[in-house]
Amino acid sequence: MTCANCGWPLHEGALFCGNCGHRVEPPGAATVSRPASVPSSESPVPDPTDPRLPVASPQPTVRIDRLPVGLRVPGVGGRAPSTLDEDDEATVLAPRRPAWALVTPAGERVPVRQAVVIGRAPTAAGGALAVALLDPTRSVSKTHALLTPLGDAMRIQDLGSTNGTIVVEADGVEIELGDGQHVEVGAGVRLELGEYVLGLERG
Repeated sequence: MTCANCGWPLHEGALFCGNCGHRVEPPGAATVSRPASVPSSESPVPDPTDPRLPVASPQPTVRIDRLPVGLRVPGVGGRAPSTLDEDDEATVLAPRRPAWALVTPAGERVPVRQAVVIGRAPTAAGGALAVALLDPTRSVSKTHALLTPLGDAMRIQDLGSTNGTIVVEADGVEIELGDGQHVEVGAGVRLELGEYVLGLERG
């Protein structure tokens, strides 16, 4: 009998090879295959459903309307991602609501997008816009009335004019305003400032 590892002659009943020290398997012994051992340096993969694992803190949400300095989000504050079509990149303009307008006796339209003070030589205050009216009859006071757009309505206030302010509605009803008095009306009314007449329209 010889060593299966180095071929050295072995005595009958020997347990180890005297030459290489290899263990001698008894004749007829079954060979058992052992699975390869896992290197100790590798750690087992933890089970994500294990309740004993620590819970990770959630990451803070980045608000698009207040991006941190240097943070760039595709499609925000720059060119949209290349996967979008050109039509998707364009911002669609919302339709503008019709603006108010004063219509003079000569047919001239004066847009009213903010508060305006009208008169022959008006003095405006509080952010209002002064609009001078050419009145040959001089029946319009220098600072006659204040017009303030309120969405679908217009507020008209007399500012102590000499001849007052008369608002004539579309159905012919007349509203006479004295010093400091005001009224809210819709489009289609007529303003009588002495002998001077203005139309009030939308669009």
